[in-house]
Amino acid sequence: MKYSKYFDLEELVPQALFNQFRDRSAQFLDHRAGELLDKIRELAGEPIRINDWHTGGIFSQSGFRMPDTLVGGKLSQHKFGRGFDLKISLTHNIKTYEEFRKLIKDNFQELNKLGLTTIEMATPTWLHIDLRFTGLDYLYEVPYR
Repeated sequence: MKYSKYFDLEELVPQALFNQFRDRSAQFLDHRAGELLDKIRELAGEPIRINDWHTGGIFSQSGFRMPDTLVGGKLSQHKFGRGFDLKISLTHNIKTYEEFRKLIKDNFQELNKLGLTTIEMATPTWLHIDLRFTGLDYLYEVPYR
């Protein structure tokens, strides 16, 4: 079920939520998410994976997370529909996740207009982004724990 130009709704929510709410699962996501994720995908020039449970993959907690999940923190931005863990295939375009972070930093002004406020530093096999309110005019970088 299409959510945005490049992302299906199933990629952004866990299976149990999608099975219960189907296309109404979008109500649990920040309304700015689709446009922001699409822009990051275009900047990367590579497909981005978030959840892949719907295609037989192992990821189901990289977008919205149910409030009772034990994955992540109690007040994680994922539980408000504002946090996403982006995974890409490292290629000649983007060789490391540090390069992926640099791409986000270099384009922050444009991405901030679409809601991006925060990234997580030094995550080894994904890039966490979120749309939390920070009140800052610069990219807020939080440590990976």
